[in-house]
Amino acid sequence: MGAEGAGTISHAERDLRQRVVSDAAHSSAMAGLEASPEYRADAAAYVAGEIDEDELGRRTRAATVLPEIVGPFLDTDSRTCGTGCV
Repeated sequence: MGAEGAGTISHAERDLRQRVVSDAAHSSAMAGLEASPEYRADAAAYVAGEIDEDELGRRTRAATVLPEIVGPFLDTDSRTCGTGCV
């Protein structure tokens, strides 16, 4: 599922998505990273309910040249498959 259609999420869901995106931005900033304008636009579309989490992930992986298959197997700290890979 890629697109959800504008206005199809509740205010509570929109608030939750905004907190998640803000927390991710803060974590990135603390690591010395800055989001691209394209990612910020995609994140805004996610918060607005125009795209779902899967689509945001696809767009982010495509922009960072990570293959679709690798995403679920990455360890977020080392960017390699950790011992918990299933």
